[in-house]
Amino acid sequence: MAYRTTTCVLLDCDVCGYTLDEEHEGEEHYATEADALKYARQRNWSQLADGRVVCDDDRHAALLAADAATRFETALEA
Repeated sequence: MAYRTTTCVLLDCDVCGYTLDEEHEGEEHYATEADALKYARQRNWSQLADGRVVCDDDRHAALLAADAATRFETALEA
């Protein structure tokens, strides 16, 4: 029997630790970080201005609103 080792990417919410798509058939594994982030965005996850990734849980609404305000203020200053 041949064994092979591979590397994959899992994406967790930086706020609550929820793993992307774990509610379906287990954790999703991605070939690259870009692939994981692309799929996360399709599932309504967000990437904050500071780089953190946040799931679509309603409990994160205040954080997302604060991030949007920060981005708006930064754009006004530019």
